[in-house]
Amino acid sequence: MHLRHVVLHDIGDYVRYDGHHKHSFYLILHSDIMGLTPAERGLVANIARYHRKGPPDAAHPNFRDLDKDERAKVRALSAILRIADALDREHLGKVKGVKAEVDVAKRRLTLHIDGAEDRELEEWTVRAKSELLRDVFDLEVTIAGNGARPSWHAELAATPASRPPAK
Repeated sequence: MHLRHVVLHDIGDYVRYDGHHKHSFYLILHSDIMGLTPAERGLVANIARYHRKGPPDAAHPNFRDLDKDERAKVRALSAILRIADALDREHLGKVKGVKAEVDVAKRRLTLHIDGAEDRELEEWTVRAKSELLRDVFDLEVTIAGNGARPSWHAELAATPASRPPAK
């Protein structure tokens, strides 16, 4: 991993990659980050905590202890961060730009991706990590252009054994 690719949600990688989202939560929560109040730091820590694997869950004390508005912010921003993180899955900067287009009537978010042609893993990871965004915003995620498929949700459900591990 190159230092220039490390951003706050992945800071837990420096402790250990396995469970780095939980390490990121701890490091952010217990660090004095200039410009963030303790309450803001708690929100940022929770967003980092839920950028991969399981969604925010009221059974987790760190999430349960937030008020209703804070929990809604964590769910929404974690969902967006999961997609952004997926677009840089390999940390190789293959995606140079993204335009998001929301069609409210069709309940669809279409991502127009600019960058390297060889980005199948990034696109696959977007599909794999879009469930929280779909749940929070009631939008199906599609990608326009190369590699676009009309229904990724069905494809993912049909091929669980071929899935690479979620980041």
